[in-house]
Amino acid sequence: MTRYIFRRFGHRNVLVGVESFPSGVYDPFFDIMLHDVFARLKQEASVAVNNHWHFATPCSSFSLLQNLNGGTRPKQRPQGDGSLDRENIGNELLRRSLVLIRLLAKGSNTWSLENPGTSYLFHMPSVKQLTSRVSVDVAILDQCMFGLRFQGAPRSTRIRKYTRVVGNIDLSSLGLRCNRKHDYDQVIGSILTKAGWQQRSALAAVYPLAFCRSLELAARRSH
Repeated sequence: MTRYIFRRFGHRNVLVGVESFPSGVYDPFFDIMLHDVFARLKQEASVAVNNHWHFATPCSSFSLLQNLNGGTRPKQRPQGDGSLDRENIGNELLRRSLVLIRLLAKGSNTWSLENPGTSYLFHMPSVKQLTSRVSVDVAILDQCMFGLRFQGAPRSTRIRKYTRVVGNIDLSSLGLRCNRKHDYDQVIGSILTKAGWQQRSALAAVYPLAFCRSLELAARRSH
């Protein structure tokens, strides 16, 4: 989706996204938790020049809703107590994302990192340290303002999805909060689609076109 959008708006050298389950099928070539894959990405980040990498680190274990499912991440201990595999994996995914960000920042590259606005990811000490830098900008937004909605839903019915993006680019154009001029769909639960029943939260994870365009233009202005 993101690759298609960026090419549509003018970029011809967009790399394939790194996702271990593209189209729902596991592909070990893009599993960042594998040593060889992570080593390859570190090498690419080390030699990158005038690149922009966008990180949407998996947020499931950092979600506030995990507190209803036995989660152990309070604000005072956002890393959890170490007893849950899903939280330990989430911590490692974030650590690897930050390693790549640091490598990119050493060169003439830009980066951005996105998660839900309430994500415990933003309370992690490593992320707090990152966002305290003068060169890092923060955007708080509601994705309904970029047209986020379920496929087939009326244009007037949108998904609010409170979101936070940080990066070493000017993100001011992304900081749009809901103007309350539309109706809302719930993100919790399931919805019937042409592909069968699917989790609403998974469908809402797909960026709307307007958000991708704004992010792409912000990155382009920084190069």
